[in-house]
Amino acid sequence: MIADTAMALFELAPAEMTWYKDRAAVRRALDAILDTSLGELVQYAGLLSETKKAPDRAAVHALVATGKDDIFALQDAKKRKHIVMVLSIVDGALKVDVRYHAPEPTTIDDLAAVAVALRDCGVFLGMRYGYVRPLTQSQAMYAFERKKPRTKPDDDDLRSGAILDLIDTRFNASDGPGADANEVKLAKSKVPSWVERTEADGLVTLKWAKTFEDKQKLDHACEAHEDWFDHIFR
Repeated sequence: MIADTAMALFELAPAEMTWYKDRAAVRRALDAILDTSLGELVQYAGLLSETKKAPDRAAVHALVATGKDDIFALQDAKKRKHIVMVLSIVDGALKVDVRYHAPEPTTIDDLAAVAVALRDCGVFLGMRYGYVRPLTQSQAMYAFERKKPRTKPDDDDLRSGAILDLIDTRFNASDGPGADANEVKLAKSKVPSWVERTEADGLVTLKWAKTFEDKQKLDHACEAHEDWFDHIFR
């Protein structure tokens, strides 16, 4: 079995709608990513369907900080990719989809670190949402076959299969663009005693599993997260 096959999804809120026109701001965001352990693996960058060799930071800047809104990718290889970060640089948001698929182990914290680095880089008002989940069905069946339909209507907020939540209470308690009071509600809700809860600088982290490698524990974590989420929003 692949040692680690996982994904992280998160969204950052910029201060300006057309924030990507400030190339220096985009470069700072890229540097925050590249300074993480997963960012150090990046060798290719550019438009999602047209990545090019990017041997250094300046090349990544040139290929992504174009002053335009588009969907870009940072990855470790052209074909046999182990790490892919899809950056949707759009009006009023940076949406990031990180996918890791490699025989070398990584940690849940490594994936979360990309989101935290972006939140703290000084470009964004905060994080609208963030979570980490298993990527493949073989890892955690429950993440892909829910026992009951969701009761919360917005499909974008379902967090199916999440095993780590990143909740920016400082931003979501504000009147910032896209701030969501439901995120604060999640942060204040009681979790099972075995869930690791930490809080620093207004960012609450809920860790429901420690690794991606134990299918039984992943199934248990995904099911517990599902029940917790439904109980809050039922």
